[in-house]
Amino acid sequence: MHHYLTITSFTIHDFGGEGRWQTVVPSQALSHGFLLHALLGVSALHINHLNGAVDAKNQNITHAKAHHEQAHLLFRSTVKNITRENCTAAITFSCLMLIFSCGMAQTFGASKPEETVDGIITILASFRCHWRLFISAKQWIENGPLRGFPPFRTSESPTTGDNAAMKALGELQAFNSANTKDEKEKAVYDETIVHLQQPLYGSISFSRTLWLVFTSDEYLCLLEQKRPMALVILAHGSAISKCLPVRWFASDLHFNMTCAIARIIDPEVSSIGTLPLCPIFFPFTYSKKVWQ
Repeated sequence: MHHYLTITSFTIHDFGGEGRWQTVVPSQALSHGFLLHALLGVSALHINHLNGAVDAKNQNITHAKAHHEQAHLLFRSTVKNITRENCTAAITFSCLMLIFSCGMAQTFGASKPEETVDGIITILASFRCHWRLFISAKQWIENGPLRGFPPFRTSESPTTGDNAAMKALGELQAFNSANTKDEKEKAVYDETIVHLQQPLYGSISFSRTLWLVFTSDEYLCLLEQKRPMALVILAHGSAISKCLPVRWFASDLHFNMTCAIARIIDPEVSSIGTLPLCPIFFPFTYSKKVWQ
């Protein structure tokens, strides 16, 4: 708890708040056991990250997993509905669960590129479920101590836009139109690309990740099947999300996922090499230094 209050809480982006992770969250944790254990689990994982340990049997990892599992157990057994009284604790719990899952995925990685993508899909499916709870409690959240977080809109008022990313997505749309044979799949991909384009006109970088929350179940089904076009769209979405503030629990996640997608589509591509300048990928070298 001391580590969380003095160090970990300052590593979580507040998106315009006033120290909510240092004040509101610990206060809520005193009344909600599921949030307390979620907080302690993330803190233990952060300690492990700072120590640079990658041993799954490390004491900090053992503690982190135990708190994480206890948090899930308590949430499922005590939260039957989202109410005015528990919505603040529920939304911060969900955020900490996402942070923990991303942190674990980054710490230990995966032996196969398919496992990397499957891990992201699992994290996404979990967060989409929690997001439905946020929507049901939207009014309570916006009138409470977490007002403004998370942003419920996928885009802000139109601004200049990201011309390079918009051009790449335009080319991706044209590629889909010309090469996807199945008309139903083509329509699903086109709709998903539109979701990707919308946040590029916004000023809040966090909204660039929300397209995965709002995208259709049909697209997620194609993604689970590892359909090449679905994977390429995910790679583009990952690339435009790199503008997010760098955080310890996700600093390499986007890069690793993009490399994994490249190897699924073309097994000859090395994880540390470069991608061929294929028309459906961004026209730059996927070395880690250049990608960042």
